[in-house]
Amino acid sequence: MKKYGIFGLTFIIFTALSLISSSVHAAECSGFGSIPHTSQTISVKPGSNNYVGISFFNCKEENLIVEISIDNLPVGWWFTIESDQLQGSDKIYLESQTPTKNPTSGGSWFILSDGASYIKTVPVSLKIGAPTDVWGGVYTLKVTALASPVSSQGNKGFSIIPKFGREFNFYIQIPAPYKPQETTTSEAELKTEENIIQDLKSKIDEKKKTMEDEKSGDDFSGYLDEEPPVIRGTDTKATGDGLTGLSIGGLSSSSIIILVIILLVIAALLFYLRS
Repeated sequence: MKKYGIFGLTFIIFTALSLISSSVHAAECSGFGSIPHTSQTISVKPGSNNYVGISFFNCKEENLIVEISIDNLPVGWWFTIESDQLQGSDKIYLESQTPTKNPTSGGSWFILSDGASYIKTVPVSLKIGAPTDVWGGVYTLKVTALASPVSSQGNKGFSIIPKFGREFNFYIQIPAPYKPQETTTSEAELKTEENIIQDLKSKIDEKKKTMEDEKSGDDFSGYLDEEPPVIRGTDTKATGDGLTGLSIGGLSSSSIIILVIILLVIAALLFYLRS
């Protein structure tokens, strides 16, 4: 009797420990869970992108909708979400799952802390892109995942909706500091502009000197806006026929001939009267 009593007591204790162990393991997966499935530090070149990944699982009794956002995304950066369970552009559908020790179906599984139980997960990839003019360094991006029951979606009016949140920090390394383009004129352009200005100054100075030399001499070809002074005297001029005529005191050759004829007529009259 004592023998059966000892065995009975041992059986009761073993059963109780098993129940306690089962309840502890069940408690370890009794809600909304997540774990990064990629490194939390990635490298992104300016103007390119890279991926980070998070796996979610749901041990609750109802299905969940998980809204994903990046709270401190720098200006000019962008991200997109990729998943088989994507709803819209930033939400994931997370079906309720029960832990199992014999995962038979395909997909992604996460082993629980007991080392024997598995829970099916939903992998989510975040594609993060940096602008071309980003400065080099390490940027910390905080990814927030906020889960709420599917039954609460679309509720209007005042209602209390339970939500479960997870936060992750990812570190984005931008290699080799990038120097943005200067908005000022480059050294080569400045040199070219200086050469042009210097050349213009040289031409202006040369023109001024030429005009001063022309004004001080007898050659009036340098006058641009005014006629050269007229020199009175005797000179020769080319006529329209290419002949050479005589000019005295500014008189043309025809005027001189007429004057000579008049003088000859007067002389003839005086000679006639005297005779």
